[in-house]
Amino acid sequence: MPTKCLKSRSVHPYLTALMITVATFVGCFTHAQSNESLERQDPVNVAIVGPMAGTSFAVGMQFKAGVHAAINNMAEGSLLGRHIRITEYDDRCAEAVAESLSRDLVKSPPDIVIGHSCSATTQVSAPIYAASNILQISPASTGSGITEMGITTIFRMIGRDDEQGLI
Repeated sequence: MPTKCLKSRSVHPYLTALMITVATFVGCFTHAQSNESLERQDPVNVAIVGPMAGTSFAVGMQFKAGVHAAINNMAEGSLLGRHIRITEYDDRCAEAVAESLSRDLVKSPPDIVIGHSCSATTQVSAPIYAASNILQISPASTGSGITEMGITTIFRMIGRDDEQGLI
């Protein structure tokens, strides 16, 4: 029973931090847009990318559920007065799939990518998103190489593998 209580308490700060991060970055990008775009009130396009099938699907389902829960708890399902449109993609936690998917996504870019959850898929996708200046929020990638790429458009919500034992 105590484990269940601990889990439910730890989810809310995670969701809150995720949505504060999204709101902050969308706010920055919104200010950079033209007034015409703001007048149209384009939706905020959020792409959730992760393993939605296969052996790692539980991770993808968890952060997909977390994003949907956070958005459902926001006022009228909007962010900074803009409707939120979510599209989900399955990268199967496979590097080749993630790379291909990332290249396809940048052709019609979302405002934010929440994912990838596996470190290897994050590492192959991050440079592709960065080249198109797309914000990427990774909820579960722990590989230290992600930080060492020096990409400024990626935000990781979890510590690095090489520091987790110390912490």
